[in-house]
Amino acid sequence: MFSMASVPVYCLCRLPYDVTRFMIECDICQDWFHGSCVAVEEDKATEIDLYHCPNCQLTHGPSVMRKRRGSSKQADGAAVGVRDPNHLVKTGSPQFVRELRSRTFPSADEVLLKPSGAQLTVEFLEEHSFSVPVMVLRRDGLGMTLPPASFCVSDVEHYIGSDKEIDVIDVSRQCDLKMRLSDFTEYYNSPNRDRVLNVISLEFSETSYDNSCGKAINKV
Repeated sequence: MFSMASVPVYCLCRLPYDVTRFMIECDICQDWFHGSCVAVEEDKATEIDLYHCPNCQLTHGPSVMRKRRGSSKQADGAAVGVRDPNHLVKTGSPQFVRELRSRTFPSADEVLLKPSGAQLTVEFLEEHSFSVPVMVLRRDGLGMTLPPASFCVSDVEHYIGSDKEIDVIDVSRQCDLKMRLSDFTEYYNSPNRDRVLNVISLEFSETSYDNSCGKAINKV
């Protein structure tokens, strides 16, 4: 889990840097933006001379398209354009990381929306369209029943069955695989893990009633 107060975030989505996603730098505010978030296709970035992000377009007008060879600005999986168009910094290199870390960014308090459970309505989400992270401070009004704080992976296996097949990502190899839930639970509880496996999403419902805590565990 990232701590948004300490990890640099970028773009309109305010997410940490991801080497797998194409980004482009705004020549006005000097923030970096995912092409998919600002409707800039990677193969079209070479046609842009001065890029203006959506916020800067309001005061500086639209981006300036390239008029001559060699004045393009691009950030992709191989190189990131900096102020000097003839100077390229490789994505993920020490210099690239140093330049990113030298930037200052808003604190989490400036970025996060913090509605109460009652305020988190469909209308609220439509208005803000997930453009910034949302943290619900109080669950009252959400209409959700949460499991106890002690609820763990072993409890998930207990409620939905050891033979349940789940989708898992092998982080180091960046590949998907399927595992029985009992095998993942054994891996998760192991003190010595020889690889990093992530279950991105697992939704389940209509499980058995838990007499020990007097609650039905649904859609956890």
